Amino acid sequence: ARQDEIDAWIAAWTRERSPREVMEKLRGAAIPTGAVQRDSDLLLDPQLAHRGFYRMLEHREMGIVPYAGHQFRIRGYESGPRKPAPCLGEHSFQVLQDLLGLGEEGIAELVASGGAHLRASIRDGNPSPWGPGLRGARSRRHGARTPRAGAGSPGDR
Repeated sequence: ARQDEIDAWIAAWTRERSPREVMEKLRGAAIPTGAVQRDSDLLLDPQLAHRGFYRMLEHREMGIVPYAGHQFRIRGYESGPRKPAPCLGEHSFQVLQDLLGLGEEGIAELVASGGAHLRASIRDGNPSPWGPGLRGARSRRHGARTPRAGAGSPGDR
């Protein structure tokens, strides 16, 4: 019956204190608690740093980015992310060709119609953002040319 009154008192009490201060006071009173932390707080957490929870990986478009690892450790096994996240369209060519069985002409038509966005992996040594073999490929249906490397694409804006 007094829930609203209790909530208002707790809100007023916590508003004047930092999350860490609230956590320490409650723990001092033998109340198990933990502060809700932002990602920026977690990056500074000494325990996570000690355990090597974050891996700093270089993302092609965002630069150095912290990637969260696993909450557990296995002796002799290096867990967690090993590569940065892919960019939009980075693996589309491989998926369309290798998994879906489309040929280069079919992929070129799909790209020209706006049905797919392709971006080659620079690490694979492919200079064309549209995938191997598609540099300047024509779409029969639309008579359009796919953009050349460096011409940009809707996903690059």
